[in-house]
Amino acid sequence: MGWIHLDLWLAGYRTIDVIGPAFLLNAIAGFGLAVLLVVTPRD
Repeated sequence: MGWIHLDLWLAGYRTIDVIGPAFLLNAIAGFGLAVLLVVTPRD
């Protein structure tokens, strides 16, 4: 999901007032959560 939102943001959604920053925030959160899932130790 993060990759899709980043791609859409780069494709032109960044120029839309509210939706542009929301797409970028969603992309950052998606990549951040993916990293957390990889580095979190399992019990």
